[in-house]
Amino acid sequence: VVNWKAFSEEHRRTYRIPYRISCCIQCKSLYKDCEGYRGCGQREKLQGFYSDNEFAGYCNADCFYEAGGTL
Repeated sequence: VVNWKAFSEEHRRTYRIPYRISCCIQCKSLYKDCEGYRGCGQREKLQGFYSDNEFAGYCNADCFYEAGGTL
């Protein structure tokens, strides 16, 4: 649970983004695609984000590498 009122308006506009459902380029399965905030289930603890741009368009690292991707 995040108390979004504790953050500035600019921070909320930047990070309070709902996820979207995307289709993986490799396996065609649907996955949650988001660069928004993800909590860890404990009040006031920030964990991180749903995804980063390392594997954009892929549901996980395995699909990225199977498609021939390299970092």
